[in-house]
Amino acid sequence: MDEFFLWGKNSKHFFHVPDTWQILDNVTLETEKIETPVYEMVNQSLKNPIGSPTLNDLVKPRSKVLIMIDDRTRPTPRREIVSCLLDHLTKMGVGDEQIDILFALGTHRSLEEEEVKEELGLDVFQRIRVSFHDAWSEDLV
Repeated sequence: MDEFFLWGKNSKHFFHVPDTWQILDNVTLETEKIETPVYEMVNQSLKNPIGSPTLNDLVKPRSKVLIMIDDRTRPTPRREIVSCLLDHLTKMGVGDEQIDILFALGTHRSLEEEEVKEELGLDVFQRIRVSFHDAWSEDLV
């Protein structure tokens, strides 16, 4: 039997398929370890964007800001990215009441309150409004 894996939140989940099964597509990505912390990479990207004005040029202290993030089905370092963005916005004079976080769920389920706290951290959960996109809503405007 051949062994395959699927990525979980923090690890690979291995499984076997019978030799009689024909696997049409199995992609294994080779990755190298990145030593730079995510927060630092996001910080540098915000300070030196490629092909875009800086965040300071785009956002003013009176701006309303929506941060869209993916749900738990992707291995995205949401907490680090959001933390860095919020630090920049705070330094720019944007208040917490002017910021919303929207989980872009597609057709996936909403997150439970504990899952949101786990993804964003308790501090962000308590400070910033969080909502979930609902693909099934009749009022999407």
